[in-house]
Amino acid sequence: MKKVIYRIAIAAIILSGATSCESFLDREPTMSISKSEMFKDMEGLNYATIGMYSNAISLFNGPLIPYSEARSGNLKLAKTMTIAYASRMQPSYEFNNLYDDTDDAANRLYEPFYEVINQANDIIEACKTVNYPDAKSRDNCYGEALFFRALSHFTLCNLYAQPYIASNLGNELSIVLMDKAIPTFEYPTRSKLYKVYDLIISDLKQAELLLANNSRTTGIKQAWVSQAAAQALLARVYLYKNDWENAAIYANKVIANSSYAPLTNANYESAWNSTSVNTEDIFVFDFSNITQKNISTYFGVPDTEKSVHFSVSNDLKKLYSASDVRAKLIVPLPSDNRDTVTTKYKAIGLKERYISFLRLSEMYLIRAEASAENGDVVQARNDLNTIRLRADVLATPIYPSGPALIDAIMLERRKELAFEGHTYYDFIRKGKGITRTDFNGVQNKDIPFPSSKLYLPFPKNAVEHNPNLK
Repeated sequence: MKKVIYRIAIAAIILSGATSCESFLDREPTMSISKSEMFKDMEGLNYATIGMYSNAISLFNGPLIPYSEARSGNLKLAKTMTIAYASRMQPSYEFNNLYDDTDDAANRLYEPFYEVINQANDIIEACKTVNYPDAKSRDNCYGEALFFRALSHFTLCNLYAQPYIASNLGNELSIVLMDKAIPTFEYPTRSKLYKVYDLIISDLKQAELLLANNSRTTGIKQAWVSQAAAQALLARVYLYKNDWENAAIYANKVIANSSYAPLTNANYESAWNSTSVNTEDIFVFDFSNITQKNISTYFGVPDTEKSVHFSVSNDLKKLYSASDVRAKLIVPLPSDNRDTVTTKYKAIGLKERYISFLRLSEMYLIRAEASAENGDVVQARNDLNTIRLRADVLATPIYPSGPALIDAIMLERRKELAFEGHTYYDFIRKGKGITRTDFNGVQNKDIPFPSSKLYLPFPKNAVEHNPNLK
């Protein structure tokens, strides 16, 4: 497994247009490079780290975000959906993901995330044990590996475990925790959810310190993990854990960072239609070195493609007022106006726009929700109205309190963060089921909470390799 991973890492460097790789490649045959050879110097450590980025990018450019959006009520099956598209994504839309369905795209998420974790663990181990003379560059790689290990564990929890609210304060079993390399024939058991969250938070706090001066500047700066990215992900993690105080603290750290600023109503639509990063972007997944359409084919604008997987549901569209600028991001599919899609994912030829994975508006909404849950009504209202009034020039401030304030914030999250992979998890982490009106599937229109259908079964091949997953 390790040799395959390191071959991928080298390929990623070549594809990214990096230079000065000849000395690294002139070591052992690239098909069989050893772990000790890979990590013997800073050059190898850096290449392994960028290979980890490459694998993570491929995951977030696939069915991960569409899986959660399909379940959220924001989408319905497209009129132009092909048979191949239906076999890949209809099981997620209908909450009918079977552990042995090899056509189901959701069944192909489990192992790749653990591959990223394996890469991160090897990088972390090397940073701890090899004496690299360039401490600053080493710390960059170390912090980036911790970030991706945390992100991968967090994503796996969202996919395969009950949300914190239904896990008996985190004491229910969740996923396999991997904080070190595991021997091939060892069969690890699942960890309690709180233990996985403890590792996620510890990793991100270490990353926050190590990435204080990340000096990577090649390409898009926001495509490299930064201290602010670690803080933003911490805010999200604490929110999912219902740790309102720390969620607000970390969201506030990012909001207070002068490197970022909210988009205005005037530039909101153009920012999403641009291929350049904007003032809200904290961390993005950059596809500029990939020549292939992928995520735009799910419910975006895939250039001249004649079909997509999903169309935007009326359940979502009706939430926007006529004067809400965010409604302009929902447009007819250019090749067939029977379907509506979002411009948040757009391809020109075979090049797709980057994914804005962590952005400032989410931080305002995290602080709003955390403040409301923690009793700081003034802060919660201020942040809520900041997002509302920016989106809709005709809107007026609102001043709800109690459950009505929480509901208003969750509604605003749905409108602001639509298509970005949040809505579904927002419902279930709040202990709510899924209710859909504009539904064109065959089964499971509505799902109550709690339900085992709200999280994925472990794939058959994973269970066969590790019987402790049963």
